[in-house]
Amino acid sequence: MRKKMNKNKANVGSKAKAMIGLAMVAIMVGSLLGAVVPMQAQGPQEDHARYGGVIGEGAVLFAGEEGLRFDDCLLDLQPVRLVGAAGDAEDDIIDIANASNFHIPVGADAGRYYVQNAAGVTIGNITIDTPEVAGNIFLGPGTIDSIIGETVPAGTPLTIRAEPNFGGFLTRAVDEKKGWWGTIEVDIRDPDGIQKHVITSDLVGDIHLAHIDADATIIDLLDINTTDWATGTYRIRIESNRGTCNALDVRSAWMEITIVPEVFGIEAVEEEVIAGEDMILRVRGLPRTWYYLTVTPVIAERPVILGDVGHVDADHIGLGGLAAWVRTGGGGVADIRISTEGADERTYTIYLFRGLQGYPTTFIPHDEAIDKTEPGDRDSVDVEVVDIEATIDVPRVAVIGEDVTIKVTATGGDTVDIIIDDRLQFEDEDLVDGEVEVEWDTGREMVGTYLIEVVVDKVFPETEGEIVVTQFDPDATASIRLVEPGLTAEQPRNIVAEGDDYTLEGTATGVTDVDYILIGPRGWRTETGVGLLNGISIGSISVTNNTFSEDIKMTDGLDTGRWIALVLTPGRDGEYETRGQGAGELTLGHLGITAGATQDQLVSKITDRTVNVPGGDDLLVALTFMVESARVELDEIAAVAVGDPLNVSGTTNREPGTLITISSIVGPMDLPIEMATVEWPTPDEGVFSATIDTTGMVPGMYTIEADDGDGNIDTVVVELLPEVPVVVPDPAEFTVANLVIRPAEVEPGETVTIRATVTNIGDEEGTHTLTLTIDGREIETRDVTLAGDATETVTFTVTKDVEATYSVEVDGLTDNFVVAAPVEEPPVEEPPVPGVPGFGAVLAIAGLLAVAYLVLRRKRR
Repeated sequence: MRKKMNKNKANVGSKAKAMIGLAMVAIMVGSLLGAVVPMQAQGPQEDHARYGGVIGEGAVLFAGEEGLRFDDCLLDLQPVRLVGAAGDAEDDIIDIANASNFHIPVGADAGRYYVQNAAGVTIGNITIDTPEVAGNIFLGPGTIDSIIGETVPAGTPLTIRAEPNFGGFLTRAVDEKKGWWGTIEVDIRDPDGIQKHVITSDLVGDIHLAHIDADATIIDLLDINTTDWATGTYRIRIESNRGTCNALDVRSAWMEITIVPEVFGIEAVEEEVIAGEDMILRVRGLPRTWYYLTVTPVIAERPVILGDVGHVDADHIGLGGLAAWVRTGGGGVADIRISTEGADERTYTIYLFRGLQGYPTTFIPHDEAIDKTEPGDRDSVDVEVVDIEATIDVPRVAVIGEDVTIKVTATGGDTVDIIIDDRLQFEDEDLVDGEVEVEWDTGREMVGTYLIEVVVDKVFPETEGEIVVTQFDPDATASIRLVEPGLTAEQPRNIVAEGDDYTLEGTATGVTDVDYILIGPRGWRTETGVGLLNGISIGSISVTNNTFSEDIKMTDGLDTGRWIALVLTPGRDGEYETRGQGAGELTLGHLGITAGATQDQLVSKITDRTVNVPGGDDLLVALTFMVESARVELDEIAAVAVGDPLNVSGTTNREPGTLITISSIVGPMDLPIEMATVEWPTPDEGVFSATIDTTGMVPGMYTIEADDGDGNIDTVVVELLPEVPVVVPDPAEFTVANLVIRPAEVEPGETVTIRATVTNIGDEEGTHTLTLTIDGREIETRDVTLAGDATETVTFTVTKDVEATYSVEVDGLTDNFVVAAPVEEPPVEEPPVPGVPGFGAVLAIAGLLAVAYLVLRRKRR
């Protein structure tokens, strides 16, 4: 069992404090990443068994110590071994070869040992302990909350604590090594894992740490400056100094802290708060540091008030709640609560200042705080105080007699009051997570529209009886219209086959159930119980979202003929006029009817007890339907040729969804079997149909059967004719012919008409695209759609201004036309004056020359 060392704390002497201060200077100058400090006693150790550098009776030794020497008293008795006496060391033996220079093995068990001589005689005792050193890191000085594993802003002063259990127990080794005994090292590794400096006796110069008593079990390295530390994770470990700790090699576990850039600022957890709720603000800065906070702008009559969230108390609030001193916690964070009870709905600015003097009880106005700080030493955040918003969720229409659910949602507040038509219907209903629901009984209300109003956290005067309120400002409004109860009922089918379902459906308002009574054509048979086979049945159907629907099995063996269905609900009071039964509770006994009554008598008694009661408001809908034996009937089928579809259809009174099997039972071969599903396009008859593929079938007479699976069948005969050959028409094919250009020669700017004939020589209709090109260039296209063997003439028109011969092509057909200037006629000369000889001859020669010129020009063209 290990012996606990002395852990009492005491103040270090002034000389020791001076030495620590000088050590801090050396640490900061050397950009401390490691340090060696003496073990300063928090309470002085008085181990008289280890004095003068020797080991005496009752001394405490540590596993791993070297260079030990017994005092003269024990040396004279010639010690040769240590024998475990108690604890984990019991019966362990440690041999001592040289009592003037011996060591304790590193693995020696802790406990009390006897010192024995060679004869086995006990000549003394000692205690062996396991050397240990623990470490811790605090924000310093003056704090004891560990920050190991935490984030620390750069510039935060630190305290590193070492706790060796061997402090004050070690003596100078026998070889008289230089230095002092019982010192430790602080190993600090930067984010890159580099140990830049380890402070030892050689580095501290004239600062002789040995002058400080080396008997400490708790050593605090105070005010370590982290201003210039790089950001990142640092690892710190406490180690024994082997040279001064008699070769003890002991290390603490690595301790980590993360240095982050210095943070200063204020932020709002919510940038918008409801009036009456608190603002929550978060201050970030150096750990355990005082900051000054102000709120602005404010109105004296309706201020916001600073409150306590653990970092502000009443002694640190001033100026009527508009300023406070805030101290951050160990993580450099403080949360502040500001009450907005009675505050105006607007935006407030909260300022945070650092570096101001006078904390924590001196308060200065906001403007003065601004004047005394630089912009970088203050921060602010805006928080908007808004009015409470509320909503009402209520149906637009409800039936008198219903319980109407009114749901209120509010963005703030604790309670709501609900006013309906100026009556305080619900008072101080608690909001849970911003919501509350109430049930409004409308049984005594009248038909009409009602105004619903909600106020949050309102206090109305206490009065007796019904509270009528008219002077208030609602936070939300809604309206609801109350109507009389209603009932509709219908049957999708007016005919029902025995064994099938009879369906009742409809709408009902103001009730959760409707009642129905089915009465057979012969009434309720004498001396029989209630049941369809006895001609009467009663039941109820639940109503969901104001609708109901029920399928009632009309079992085999029922009376066929006209049945009556009565559907009933109570009126606005929720009770039938019989004996006060509610919806879904009606019985034949309540209606006073018994067996032996006819259909008409039963209907009369039921109506007399419900809808015909004077002043009553019960509701009733009567329906009639036919119950028939099940049947399936096929329609006649006209003859079809093999390969054509064979369409089979018929009528039935079977319920929707019934499957009818269509098959051939007589014929040259079996036709494919088809399944048909019964549908009811009208309430009076069901139909079914199927199509049989006759491809590859043998011509002849076939008998077709329809079977509903319950033994109800019908047959019809149809003839399959021989297959009609299929003539495949030729596809559309086009030819183009008869290219005609008129006129063949034109003057510039005149129109030329181009025609071509298109013919579809195929059987099917088709479209052909005709393309006109002139001198190899596409001028126009034309789509021509023609039926088989049809022909159409397509006409194009073009105009050219340049004299030339133009080549025309239309779908491979070619021709050309000419554009030429007009021929100029020669001028007509005046005839010679009569009497001048030779004039007639000259005129004749000129005429001949003109004719010759025209002929030659045409030939050249």
